[in-house]
Amino acid sequence: MYYGYFDPLGALFHVIGWILVVWFIIWLIRGMRRHRFDRMYHMHGMWCDGTNCAHPSHNGGALNVLKERYAKGEISKEEYEERKKTLMS
Repeated sequence: MYYGYFDPLGALFHVIGWILVVWFIIWLIRGMRRHRFDRMYHMHGMWCDGTNCAHPSHNGGALNVLKERYAKGEISKEEYEERKKTLMS
């Protein structure tokens, strides 16, 4: 509706409204991308807590085999710590 005069407050709310719409769309896109990234790369932390690893790709056995080899004396403590760090990352 045309009032015949410029309404600065109405124009300001119009601009702010569009800024909020654009911000909301960007927020949704970033959230979807972050969720996808979390699902793809960060699920490892859900299974591995630092003491034992039950990650499906590890079959829960890699860390156990490493512990057994260290207990039998097949590998040194330094090698054990290095391999454990590699498994946990």
